[in-house]
Amino acid sequence: MTKVFRDDRARAEFLFQLGSLLDGGYPLGEAAALYERFSQGKQKEWLTNAVSHLNTGGMMADSLQEAGFPKELVSSLRFAEMYGDLQNGFLRSASILRKRAEMKEQIKSVLHYPAFLLVGFIAIIGVMVQGVIPRFDVFFDSMGHQLPWITQFVLKAFQFTYVSLLAGIVVCVLAVIFSFRRKTAVEQWKTLLKIPFAKNYFRSFLTYYFLAQLSPLLINGFSLRDSIKTIEEEALHELYRNEGARITASLREGEPFAEAIAAAPYYVDQLTEIVEIGESKGRLGEELERFSAYLFSHIYSQTYERLRWFQPVFFAIIGGVVLMLFLSMMMPVFTMIDGI
Repeated sequence: MTKVFRDDRARAEFLFQLGSLLDGGYPLGEAAALYERFSQGKQKEWLTNAVSHLNTGGMMADSLQEAGFPKELVSSLRFAEMYGDLQNGFLRSASILRKRAEMKEQIKSVLHYPAFLLVGFIAIIGVMVQGVIPRFDVFFDSMGHQLPWITQFVLKAFQFTYVSLLAGIVVCVLAVIFSFRRKTAVEQWKTLLKIPFAKNYFRSFLTYYFLAQLSPLLINGFSLRDSIKTIEEEALHELYRNEGARITASLREGEPFAEAIAAAPYYVDQLTEIVEIGESKGRLGEELERFSAYLFSHIYSQTYERLRWFQPVFFAIIGGVVLMLFLSMMMPVFTMIDGI
């Protein structure tokens, strides 16, 4: 995989320009060739190969995958290129990538100061627990007195767990990452869907990309069975290929599509109702496309809401621990003053 674009904003701009050229009447090959003339470096080299690939009957989606575009987007663009409206597919994908870029920037801005604060906080704990508080302990012991209870608590709580806690956190994080990466794509999603507070978020994400592949096929005249069969055979993501095979088998046995959807843990509960409404109106593709647009907006609004409350909660926790450390250091001082 070659890193052709520096970030999601650059990828979004590329797809947006291609979509605009297609809207202006350019064929895909000519649009890519035109963009290639104004490109430089690795991007120009990649576009030259992409144009050659198109001229020999290849697909743009293959080149996008080589350039590092997200697999979910490439899969939906592949369906748009083969069976649907590629122009709208490019524009929709550009919008998704812009939102991804905004979300990454928001996460960085939210986590930047807390991460800096956490590092400083850990350093302060180390200095106090390893240097300051033990000196109070020695002094009070020589005077035949005991440290205040809060100081004793902090000393015992952090003295033996400070290094081991940090080491334990690092080991646990590495173990989780290593174990997660060894799983198949389907197993990874099943694991993520077990996280209590994030389950609905991931289900919305999976539902959106499933509909992004299915709705263009239905809108462009494919039957439901043919659309699901196409997903089974052409989807890049293993999860959607498996789902295509499962739903195809269910439809073959006469099970309604809504019930086949409800039997899987990957989709939001509202999807079955949307399917029933769409089938009753004879406009399943249009209803699914409308619902996917709602999910897209919902996913990113949820993300921003969670980011909004992260900092206050984090600062409240850090503030509480800092207050406890302050009291643990000042109480011995007050005790000495009272004894004078």
